[in-house]
Amino acid sequence: PRGAIGVAWSNLRTPSGGPVYRANARLYFGEGTYEGQQIDGAVVNTDSRHIGVQGEGIGGYRFGGRVGFELVSGIGFDMWQRDIFDSSTSTGYNSLFAVLNAKLGVGMFTRFDYFAFALRAGPKLPLVAWERVYYLDDVDLLPKPGVSWFGTAEFNFGVRGKDNVSIVAYYDSYKFKESNPENLTNGGVFVTTVTQPDADMTVYGVRLAVGF
Repeated sequence: PRGAIGVAWSNLRTPSGGPVYRANARLYFGEGTYEGQQIDGAVVNTDSRHIGVQGEGIGGYRFGGRVGFELVSGIGFDMWQRDIFDSSTSTGYNSLFAVLNAKLGVGMFTRFDYFAFALRAGPKLPLVAWERVYYLDDVDLLPKPGVSWFGTAEFNFGVRGKDNVSIVAYYDSYKFKESNPENLTNGGVFVTTVTQPDADMTVYGVRLAVGF
């Protein structure tokens, strides 16, 4: 589990057709379990902490008024730090990730006087992924992007066009292929060759938004 807080500027809850947009930013954080291997090959069962920031802008066009569909696209930036804690068999380390991604999606919506419902989903492609591992002399890795997916189900409550409360259930993901190998050094002396293996991240969440 993790928590988040953020702000957004949007007209996605507009009651009419035409251009739509949203810009948002948020801070998220949380702790979880870590089960796997570290750089030195040691099998580890420990905990990890994540803290990150996200920013995204999307735009598109809405067809219809009370009932219709949308075409949207956007670009986003995501950066987070993962701290793997020490365990009884290995010393923990930190790594920093940064991802630039693009989205393309479709949506449908229904608009009533005091309630609205919208679904949006589509593919999400990391354009650039970068990872810095703070271990010995540090090493930079470039995981290769793979196609992932996103989706939202949004419930809006309030006077038509001026919704005061939104409840959003969302799905988000990243998929990375193995990076090219890089040399890990200690004091400038070669130690071993390392890669970031195939990696997937899946997030399910619920967001509560209060509009002004």
